[in-house]
Parts: sequence; structure tokens; C-alpha cells
Amino acid sequence: MKSFINGSQAAALSVYATGDFQHLAEAESEEAFVDDYETSGDGLLRFLMVELADKEGCDSVTEGLNRVQAAIDDLEAVKLAMEKVLDKLSATPVRLTLLTREGRTGQVVIGSKNPMVWDNADGDDETVSATFDLFRLGRLGEIEIVDSFQIDGDQWRSLESEGSTDVIPTRVRLGIPLSKVVMEEVSRG
Repeated sequence: MKSFINGSQAAALSVYATGDFQHLAEAESEEAFVDDYETSGDGLLRFLMVELADKEGCDSVTEGLNRVQAAIDDLEAVKLAMEKVLDKLSATPVRLTLLTREGRTGQVVIGSKNPMVWDNADGDDETVSATFDLFRLGRLGEIEIVDSFQIDGDQWRSLESEGSTDVIPTRVRLGIPLSKVVMEEVSRG
């Protein structure tokens, strides 16, 4: 083993990416070694080589193991957070609520076959705001708002005339923030 590669780095290189990078352990100098992993295009490899370096205080294989475990724990937390986002978005409908100048409200789930339902008669007067609620049903059937975004009446008229509300739920399920999706559709108007 080269003097500039410690036991933790050598162990990582021997198995990382099924050993595709173990040749880096044969570098002729520390500069060549660093250049090789820096230019490999593999961010995780770079992270491992830096985090496991003597210069970073990784002075034993035990310390290297502790650092790798800490990174795994951090990555597991990131993975869990991402899974929660996907869970929220996977089957989450978007409810549209319109409020008129006369105080009437109408609601519809975008993309459903159901018509807009108005609380008092119809909504023929001027819309002053449109609220988009990303929601899911709770265990007891209650509506749980996950995200909400409101636009004014002029923005609603622009969206209604030229944009498309039907694409909103689909784009939100792709992980695009509700506010961004709505504003992009408004700008199409």
C-alpha cells in the first residue's frame, strides 16, 4: 500500500463500485492519486477519499468505519425524507377553490369528472381568488392539506383562458412544487 493511501481508503477502493476504482491505489504519487479521484466524475468516490484521508483526521480503520457509518446514517435520513415526499405526492389530488366578489365559494377536485360545486347558487360573479390545495385523505377520511397556493382573480382568469388546470396534479406528482406549477400555467395565459 502506498504511504499516501491509508487502510480505510484502500479498503474502500477495493470494493467501491465493484472495484472499478481499485487501480487508483496504484498511483505513483499523492498528487496523481488526488487528481485521479477528483477527475473520476464520481462524487461519492471523491467524498469517500476525502472523508477517509489522514489529512481529514481519519487516522485508523476504526475511525474510517465510524465515518462511513455516519455517512450511511445521513444518507438513510435523506432517503427517508425523499420517500416521504414521494408518499405525499403519489396519489395526492389537487382541490381548486374559487372565491367570488360576492363571497361565494366553489370547489372541485382538478381532473375529476365532477363539476364545480358552489355553496350559494352559482359563481357567475367575478372571481377574486383561486386557491389550489394539495391534499390527501387521512385514516378517518378527513382531508389533510399538504400544500396550498393562492392566486388572485386576474391570474385565475389568465389561467382559465389559456392555461390548463388539468396538468397541475400530474406535474405535482412529478415532484414539482405546487406554486411553481400553478405560476407556470398562469404565465401561459
